[in-house]
Amino acid sequence: MIFLRSAQTSLVQLWRGCRSCGRRGRAVGANRHVPPASRPVFRCHVCFPSGREITLSSVAPLDKALESVNCGGEAEHSTPRTIGEREMATAHDVAAYILKKRGSMSAMKLQKLVYYSQAWHLVWEDEPLFADHIEAWANGPVTPALYNEHRGKFTVGTWPAGDADRLHPSQRSSVDAVLEYYGDKEAFWLSELTHREAPWVNARAGLAPGQQGSHEIKKSSMAEFYGSLV
Repeated sequence: MIFLRSAQTSLVQLWRGCRSCGRRGRAVGANRHVPPASRPVFRCHVCFPSGREITLSSVAPLDKALESVNCGGEAEHSTPRTIGEREMATAHDVAAYILKKRGSMSAMKLQKLVYYSQAWHLVWEDEPLFADHIEAWANGPVTPALYNEHRGKFTVGTWPAGDADRLHPSQRSSVDAVLEYYGDKEAFWLSELTHREAPWVNARAGLAPGQQGSHEIKKSSMAEFYGSLV
């Protein structure tokens, strides 16, 4: 598998309603790094019964559209807490699953593994793994919801705030694939890798190296960049 790319390709996103009625299939097992045959179609993860199509030529309009669409007559939102009939996992659940599979590790490494789990699940499943947002901090992507739990700790071994069993088979499969590739890497190596990738770099635009920042790494940015690597 190739996870580094020197140049990005532009991606014209096509929003074709709800994934429950527009899904084209996914790669499974050892071939999970193979993208769906329908790429570059990006189906929204918001229930959107009208089925209308919106053609988007960049990442920013996609995020704007996701924030402005009214889902089934309910309050407007950018990321739902449910997918179809099932409840979405949280970043805490993903952290709990990773620690259950890999055991104790540094909080920094856990943050990066959660980030890559979200990124690649977006590519493989055309939906977010969890709703919690990720920010571009100086040492790489950080999920604030997780940071609030491990703050002051260098290593973590368990995650009481999450439930590993809440992950569905497709979610576990994504995280397992990420752990197989990234799991043996050191925290610093993972951090340096994110520093060379567009989602973190672009979210840090205007900030000096090492400067504190809390700009969000958009899910659409992650889907576009990592989707271009497969």
